[in-house]
Amino acid sequence: MYPICVQYFSFTDGRQTKLLDFFEEPSETAESICKSITSTLSKHRLSMSSVSAFSADNTNANFGKHKSAYTLLHNENNKLIKSGCLAHIVNNSFKHGLQKLDFDIETVVLKIYSHFSSSASRRENLKSFFDFAQVDWEELVKHVPTRWLSLGPELTGIDIDYHSTLSHQEETIAQTESTNCIDLNNSEESSSLAALLVLPFLFSPVSSKRKKGSTVCWRPSKIEMRDGFILHISS
Repeated sequence: MYPICVQYFSFTDGRQTKLLDFFEEPSETAESICKSITSTLSKHRLSMSSVSAFSADNTNANFGKHKSAYTLLHNENNKLIKSGCLAHIVNNSFKHGLQKLDFDIETVVLKIYSHFSSSASRRENLKSFFDFAQVDWEELVKHVPTRWLSLGPELTGIDIDYHSTLSHQEETIAQTESTNCIDLNNSEESSSLAALLVLPFLFSPVSSKRKKGSTVCWRPSKIEMRDGFILHISS
């Protein structure tokens, strides 16, 4: 499936993003993609010479050095800028920023899933704590590293279920006297927990926020991110 969208600025309405067409391209060759783009623009009486940049997934068909949709489109408009995949750019920026944390967030979400999915008794215990915390039970979401968009919903799920999982952890400490769980009195571990709670807000521009029965894209403003973070910390 190949959507064609345009983004432009209007003096009255500000920045606008519109979907022009959505079609299947079985061959996925550079020529067919270029032809579909130019024909769609022509159908809507838009000129290729007015296009300032081309953004698409980072595949050889789209951005190969010698023959790609970009090079063919650039032949028609030599001022065309290659912007790559904006979602990948934002995601890569997040991943570089996350290296400053004291823990690997992908390892955390994978271990949480592995801990509960590998044991039916742990899963049932967790469900009981969901009931205790009055949180609706939802199946655990597995993050697949090659499908990087799955990290956002997984973090959101951990965030939503934070109180029930924390109760589960406290009960585990009481039963096993383990010291391997998060100590909220420890400043470094508290900082790590705060980072874990705010990360879903940062990932949301490039992924879908998990919602019961569906996924709804949510793009928060900086103020919403700040207020949401304060709400999580205070609660």
